[in-house]
Amino acid sequence: MDGNAAENAGVAHKNDRLVVYRDNDGIVVFDYGTQIIDIEGAKRSNKLHRALKPVGPEPIMIIGESARGVRSEIVDYASSDEVVEITAASALVAKSKVAEVIGNVYMTFQKKPYPTRLFTDETKARAWLKDMVANR
Repeated sequence: MDGNAAENAGVAHKNDRLVVYRDNDGIVVFDYGTQIIDIEGAKRSNKLHRALKPVGPEPIMIIGESARGVRSEIVDYASSDEVVEITAASALVAKSKVAEVIGNVYMTFQKKPYPTRLFTDETKARAWLKDMVANR
């Protein structure tokens, strides 16, 4: 997690190793740390995002090292009305080679209800999300 962003915008919630916050650029960050992202974690991150009181679709940055269930459960959930109504775009930031491989599998099966892109660099992910929001 970017120390300045969390310090300036405030952490919404910290659960296990999951931290969800809205940074100064209006990007909602789901930082899973070393926790494996699974369907329960995805649902928990959506609940914590809603606790931030979004007023509409927002850009999301998901930071993680690994995931489970990307071929079905997480793909379906990410395309559900519950997620789509508060997600303008989603940047996946892979923090390991394993996460990058899993992220590529996710991108293959993702239903694309909003722009989604995989990154290995958080700065590039942030720039892309800012551009996506500016061009809405």
